[in-house]
Amino acid sequence: MVRATIKIMLCLLLAAALCPAALALADAPYITTYVDGEGRRVVIQPIYVPGSFIEQSFVEPVDVFVTGVDHVFVVDRKGNAVHEFNARYEPVRVYGTAEGEGQLSAPEGVFVSAAGEVYVADSGNSRIAVFTPEGELARQYVKPEAAGLDSSYIFAPSKLAVDNRGVMYIAVKGSGLGLLRMGQDGAFRGFFGANKANPSLLNWMKRLILNQEQLDKEVANKPRPIMNVGLDNYGFLLTVSQGQDRSGNLRQLNAGGVDLLGSRSLLFSDMLADAAIDRAGFLYGVEQQQGRLVVYSPAGEALFAFGGLQTSAQEKGRFIYPTSLGVNSRDELIVADSGMGTVQFFSRTSFGESALKAASMYYKGRYAESRAYWETLATANEMFDLTYQGLGKLALMDGQYSLAMDHFRQAKDVKGYSEAFWNVRLDWMRSYAVAAGLAAAVALIAWRLLSRRTVAVLGRLPWPPGISRYGRELGEALRIWYKPYDGYYRLKERRVPYAVLLTIVLLAIMARLFHSYGTGFLFDTTEPGKKNAWMELGIILVPWLSWVAASYLVCSVRGGEGRFREVVQGCAYALIPYIAFTVILVPLSNLVVLEESIVYTALFQIMLIVVAAHFFIMLQVIHNFDFIEALKNAALSLFTVFLLWFFLTIVGGLTFNLYDFFYQIYREVT
Repeated sequence: MVRATIKIMLCLLLAAALCPAALALADAPYITTYVDGEGRRVVIQPIYVPGSFIEQSFVEPVDVFVTGVDHVFVVDRKGNAVHEFNARYEPVRVYGTAEGEGQLSAPEGVFVSAAGEVYVADSGNSRIAVFTPEGELARQYVKPEAAGLDSSYIFAPSKLAVDNRGVMYIAVKGSGLGLLRMGQDGAFRGFFGANKANPSLLNWMKRLILNQEQLDKEVANKPRPIMNVGLDNYGFLLTVSQGQDRSGNLRQLNAGGVDLLGSRSLLFSDMLADAAIDRAGFLYGVEQQQGRLVVYSPAGEALFAFGGLQTSAQEKGRFIYPTSLGVNSRDELIVADSGMGTVQFFSRTSFGESALKAASMYYKGRYAESRAYWETLATANEMFDLTYQGLGKLALMDGQYSLAMDHFRQAKDVKGYSEAFWNVRLDWMRSYAVAAGLAAAVALIAWRLLSRRTVAVLGRLPWPPGISRYGRELGEALRIWYKPYDGYYRLKERRVPYAVLLTIVLLAIMARLFHSYGTGFLFDTTEPGKKNAWMELGIILVPWLSWVAASYLVCSVRGGEGRFREVVQGCAYALIPYIAFTVILVPLSNLVVLEESIVYTALFQIMLIVVAAHFFIMLQVIHNFDFIEALKNAALSLFTVFLLWFFLTIVGGLTFNLYDFFYQIYREVT
């Protein structure tokens, strides 16, 4: 699946090409970052800049709602009122201040229906108050009578949304049961969209160890309550929850309660207070801990983050305790800050407008319409590789498959690359399949005719004894490959020349480098220039050396017969399957497409099983263990490897700290 972060990066660069004036915008009082394909936050030009504060003295604004005609409703909890403003942010009306039944007490949420009725979560009065567009109390809803709502259920509504049938979805304070559904008639219609409880390893261990009486005293692992709820243009519910694991903190629920965002763990969502959605499907969230505003793609990928907490004097664009946000038809963001007692709006810059408009076009698959954007972008921004995402799509549409492959490779678009490569491979097979088949048949026949004769001729040559032995020992490697028990028995109590062992280990190192640098793009998108050859060397040598040392120490203590040299020899020969499989896997990774990747994956897993089996058989045969003894000692050896790594990590850390301590003393003295 194409990463949304890659798509948006293209659009950012496009906007930079088309709107150079945007780059010269006055500095905002915060930095704006985007999240790239590797999860890094990169500073960019502002996509939103703070505008003015709404001219109203709020005491504690806690909720914002924007209607279809851009009227803004603000809930002032401590002011016990709901304020309405027009599209120019001018005061229109105040709800809930009149004496009598219409007076509000600590309201926390507001929703305006298409008919103009104003629904208020009147928390202090434990009700939903409904006002006419003229500000008169029309009706109210209190806790419904239902079997599932006994006296222990406290009806303290905090937020709500109302669908086109008039069904209310109410977030109740502290309730982990989900949104309370209430019909127009005030009848209880069940709960909806409850969060799932997040089980932890500690809770699982407690259930295994503690008895029932002790478990009853433990705090139950309950689902998180829903903190906020809203409605998008398609009638889907947006729910906001808070939690450190982030999974499902922002959800887009359809009528069946299915989360269209897939209960993803969204970046910056652990302390979300509210969320909104614009006409193009982009999601916006306000995060309280760091005072951030976040822009998400329609699929839930974090794209931009900006804003921040107040550092000294009050300044636009920063917050103390943001509580809610809305978005209007001009794509302005309206944010309530209960800590500052203000509501301010943010305007989209020309840079942000171009970037998000182009991104929306891309998400909807309108590639042909975006051709001019991508071509202009490529001309003005050749230094940015990610611009080739869009160019790859265009090249694919034009049938320029090789060019599309190059573009998708630079954009790290595996799916697009696979599609382009499939077409390249198909064209090649149509043109050269017959010739390639004939060449393969000729090569096979020649091999069958000449291989035995070549071996026989080479065997009759007067080779020096050392070279002759070297060849025989390498031949034993082939025996071990297909007859492991017989091969390792023949290897036992035999002194293999160090040159042979060194050759096998070097071949394994070469196989690792071949695998790292030669694996096809579909299975390894890391650029070769970003790989560390020494790291690749360590990946093969460190586990091998650790196993040699650990298996010898453990098996020697537990009655193993193998000498150290025999263990080294056996471990070296056990690398042969890895070498052989790598020779097959690397070319295969460059020939298959994504739909055929199961072949590569299965073969890779078979390789791991065969290599593990060879090391196990080697341990059993060299030390003369039966199967159960070998299994126990293999497990102990593996545990010893992890202990060895842990010990070396601790020693390395202490050594570095000691060095740093003396170095700091030296700096102080000098």
